[in-house]
Amino acid sequence: MSNKWTKVRKFVASHRLWKNNENGQFYIADESGDGMRGQIGTPDMTEDGPLRINTMRPIRVSWSKGLGSCISLPVIEEHKDGREEESSTPATVGEMLYLSASFGWPIESEDGFIHSAGMTPVPELEEELV
Repeated sequence: MSNKWTKVRKFVASHRLWKNNENGQFYIADESGDGMRGQIGTPDMTEDGPLRINTMRPIRVSWSKGLGSCISLPVIEEHKDGREEESSTPATVGEMLYLSASFGWPIESEDGFIHSAGMTPVPELEEELV
């Protein structure tokens, strides 16, 4: 039996990048699915459910006087009933730069300019299959 998820990267905040071995797509997940005995929760175990990264839309960066920088990663929520819904999830600067560079994912600032952190391949997988 093959494992469905491979953890690619743990970011400094609480997000993790995962690869779904069944469909080849990449997902971002928080730690809300982690178990009490230290087991790592996979994207389908989180409160949000699987959030597939949507590189067809740019990462959005805006600035608010009260909040500072706000970064939104476009995702597709995969619901248990089979529905898919476009959404976004907050990100850190480090997550934004890593994902932009790894996937060639454009970054759009609030003034409409498109930026990129560069084009480098996703590094070797850091974690074991889960």
